[in-house]
Formats: sequence, C-alpha cells, structure tokens
Amino acid sequence: MIRKICTSCRKEKPVSEFTKDKQRSNGLYSMCKPCKRESQKRTIQKYKEERRGAHEKPQKKECTECKKMKHWADFSLHSMTKDGLSYTCKVCSNSRALDWLETGDNREKHKLRQREYYLEHIEQFAQWGSKYYQRNKEHLQKKMKEWAQNNPEKRREYGLKYWESNKEQVPRSSAKWKSNNKGKVTAYTVKRQTAKKNRIPFWSDIDEIRGIYLMSEELTGSTGEQWEVDHIVPLQGDRVSGLHVPDNLQILTRSENASKGNKWTCEMEAELIDKFY
Repeated sequence: MIRKICTSCRKEKPVSEFTKDKQRSNGLYSMCKPCKRESQKRTIQKYKEERRGAHEKPQKKECTECKKMKHWADFSLHSMTKDGLSYTCKVCSNSRALDWLETGDNREKHKLRQREYYLEHIEQFAQWGSKYYQRNKEHLQKKMKEWAQNNPEKRREYGLKYWESNKEQVPRSSAKWKSNNKGKVTAYTVKRQTAKKNRIPFWSDIDEIRGIYLMSEELTGSTGEQWEVDHIVPLQGDRVSGLHVPDNLQILTRSENASKGNKWTCEMEAELIDKFY
C-alpha cells in the first residue's frame, strides 16, 4: 500500500487519507484529511473574528446566478462574504444542489459524507438534540402524542421493532423510568386494578384465573422467554370492554402482547363469534 507523510502531524498514512489536488506533483494534498479540516476550521474562525460586526446587510442584492434583485432575506447567511450573505439566492442554491444530487452517484456520496460527519461529531449532535428537546419539550411531546393517536398501527409496529432490537436495554430503561416516575406508576396500577375489579362478575372462577397466571409464570421460567396473560377482549378498549374471566384470558409472549395492545377489530370479533357460537 502506497503511503505518504502529512506535513502537519508528520505521520505516515495511506494515500486514501489524503484529498486529491491536481496542482501537486503527486496529485495529493500535503496534509491528511483530519489535519486539513482542522486547518480550514482555524482559518475560518480567524476570518470570522476579523470580520465580526463588520457585515452591513443591504436591503436588496443581485443574485449572481439568476441576475435578479432580491431582498436580503432571500439569501442565506455567509460569514465569509463582505455583506454576510451568499452570492446566490436560496432558490438558485437549492436548484443547483438538487441538480448535483441527481447526477451520477452523487446522492450516495452525499449520504456517505453525512454519515461520516455524523459519526465524527456524534457527541456534539447528541448535545444539540438534547438542548433542542429541552427548549421545545412541550411542543415535541404534543406533536408525538398527536402522531401516536393518528397512527396507532405504525406506533405499535415501531415499538415492536425497537423491542426486538433492544431486548436487553428496554428492561433497564423501563426500570429507571419507573424509579423516576413512581407517582405515574402508582396511578396506572390503581387504575388497572380498579378496572379488573369492576370487570369480575360474581360467577367468575378466581381459582381458574390464578391457574392461568401461574401457567404463564411457569412458561417464563421453563423457556427463558417472558410470557404474559392477555385479555382477548380488552378491559379498557376504545369500542369494547371485556370481562376478567377465564374464557377471556390467553397466554402470549411479551412481544405478541405488546403488538396486540388494546386493539379490537371486526376480524377479531368475527373470529370470537365463530369460536363460541
């Protein structure tokens, strides 16, 4: 493998670590990619500090591409120009960027560069995301709640995929959340227990119900997979409210139970009618 010494860090590296430069005799830039990026950052920062406060935005400016006079707000900000605005308007810049993406395999190259940049600055992105969430917490929670209500099937599908991919992490996160939100957990538990009590008729066989729950625990212990007791007709469904009786109980894996949720469809109703009638 051909190697080259970086003029900045003085380390010998593969030629793939250097950008191409037609003006050089060997066709490669003198500094490796990381050193070149750091050098560019220092140059830009120095230029910004020198020009800080020197920008005077004109009311109107001519786009160098479409040659039209436009308001300064139609141009992107650019710290390296005298007036602090880009040379081309936003419309022309976007059009040129889209044309470039549609040429050859540029779209794939762009995705690869974005991915590389993200991985190099993953901690910084995490900080930005956290700050943005804290600033817009109420708005984001409202939007997420609206989306979940309008897309219950997709929400359930995404939740199931996440559970399958993070089986070890989810229980730890769940335990941490419960520890930090004991009031909400207590409220949910009381609501659930009350719903069960209100849905147990006098003729229900409590011993048989206990046996079904014990069978679920035995399956969990013998298979190593988490099994749960589910109500076929949900106790707190949107359209129906089932009873807490043996005939309305079934044993499912945790993932199957999470996928089913409080869902009750016409197909499920028809299947239940065929089973008992």
